[in-house]
Amino acid sequence: MNTKGIAEFVISTGIDQWPTGVQEKAKDCIMDVIGTMFAGLKTKPACISRDFVLEIGSKKESTLFGNNSKVSSLFAAYANNIAAITLDYDDGHPRSALHPGTVICPATFALAERENSSGREFLEAVVAGYEVAIKASLCLRNSPKHPELHGGGTGGAYGVSAACARLLKLDENKMAQAIAIASQYAPVCAGFKVFISGPMTKESIGWGGMAGMTASLLAQRGFTGPATATIFDDADIAG
Repeated sequence: MNTKGIAEFVISTGIDQWPTGVQEKAKDCIMDVIGTMFAGLKTKPACISRDFVLEIGSKKESTLFGNNSKVSSLFAAYANNIAAITLDYDDGHPRSALHPGTVICPATFALAERENSSGREFLEAVVAGYEVAIKASLCLRNSPKHPELHGGGTGGAYGVSAACARLLKLDENKMAQAIAIASQYAPVCAGFKVFISGPMTKESIGWGGMAGMTASLLAQRGFTGPATATIFDDADIAG
C-alpha cells in the first residue's frame, strides 16, 4: 500500500462499506477520548496550553474545551489534544504503540466544527484517520531507519492529515499531498525514552494534531510534499 493507495482508501471508505461493528466501535473510541479530555482539563499541562493559545489570539473557529472560548481550529486541536493525553487514560493500539484517538479525535472535532461537517462526515473522517495513523505507526515501528524516534504524534500526524483532508473533501491528488506533507512535518521525538519522566510534551500528541491539520490545509491550497516518499512507499516495511 503506497501513498496513492492510502489516499484512495481515505476518499472511498465510508459507513456503507464498513464491516459489522465498526461504527459502534468508532463511537466508543470517540466517547473514550471525550471522557479523557474532560478528565484532563484541570491538569497543569491542559491549563498552560489553553492559556497559551488564548494569549496568542486567533480566529474564533473551534471550541476550546475547558472554558468554551473559540480559537482557530489549529490552536483548538493543540490544546484539546493536550487535555486528552495528559492523564494517559486514552485508548491505545498495542502493536503500533499509538494512542490514535487522543491525537485524531480532538483535531478532527476542531476542523469539523469549522467546516460545519455532519455527524456522519465526522465519524467517517475519524475512522479513516485511525486506519492511516495505525498503519503509519506500524510502518515506523518496523523501520530500521526510525528506531525509537517517534511518539504517538508522529504516526498520529499522518492520521490527522487524512481525517482533516477527508473533511475538506480534497481530491485524490491533494489527499496524497496532505499525507506527504504530514510525513515531513510530523514531530520526531525519542518517544520510548521519556515515558517514565511524564513530560508535558507527552508523545508529541499536541504537535502531531497541529502538524496533521496544517498539512491538509496547505494541501488544499496547492502546497505539495514528496508524494512518493512517505513511510507508506518504503516497500521493505509497508507491505
